[in-house]
Amino acid sequence: MRTKTLLIAAAALVAATVSSEAQVYSANIVGYANVVVPAGQFVLAANPFTTGNDVVSNVLNSASGIPGATVCEIWNPVAGKFKLLTYNGNTGSWGAGGTNAIPPGTGFFLNNPSLAFTNTFVGSVVTPPGGTATNNFGTGLQLLGSQTPYGDSITNHSTINLGSPTLAGGSTLEVWSSTAGKFVLYTLQGNNWTHNPGSVVTNPPVAVGQGFFVNSGTPVTWVQTLP
Repeated sequence: MRTKTLLIAAAALVAATVSSEAQVYSANIVGYANVVVPAGQFVLAANPFTTGNDVVSNVLNSASGIPGATVCEIWNPVAGKFKLLTYNGNTGSWGAGGTNAIPPGTGFFLNNPSLAFTNTFVGSVVTPPGGTATNNFGTGLQLLGSQTPYGDSITNHSTINLGSPTLAGGSTLEVWSSTAGKFVLYTLQGNNWTHNPGSVVTNPPVAVGQGFFVNSGTPVTWVQTLP
């Protein structure tokens, strides 16, 4: 997934392009993140900002140039299945599905069968620099994303912070490959993710606006800090 993010201090004090690391100093930061969705490929995205009312119609809106027939799949962890929404290019809306919530830190699939497009997430960073953001989630498969707009190693405690002690050993991580059309499975050993127990450490990077599945045997409190 290719992403390009620009964070702008609302007070016009600082502006910085974010790729693998951000250095932005303001108590109120707004910005955008571009996520490319190639034609015919499913992209596992995640909402990296808040709009103040984080429903589908606000997070994925016509201002992004979303083509008709674009599909959004939202995971229901209780039912263990996806809810399918389709964008109507004639009306420029998601219909009744537009009221579904996709708050920061929530992952979902995007796909258009014939047209490539770039979805632009626009909103505010959920926490000020030096502050924390918390994502509480339960057991079983959870479709998540980073609440801080950072691209970094998934285990970096200063940014993504998804390893030990946040998760217990044996937890699993599923990262989607758009080009291969399948998930890559990792298992947590200590503070490192590996493809198989006992294998070489392969902590994957997480891009801004990227979603992934996490499966934990116990409820989790995932705390992230915006440096």
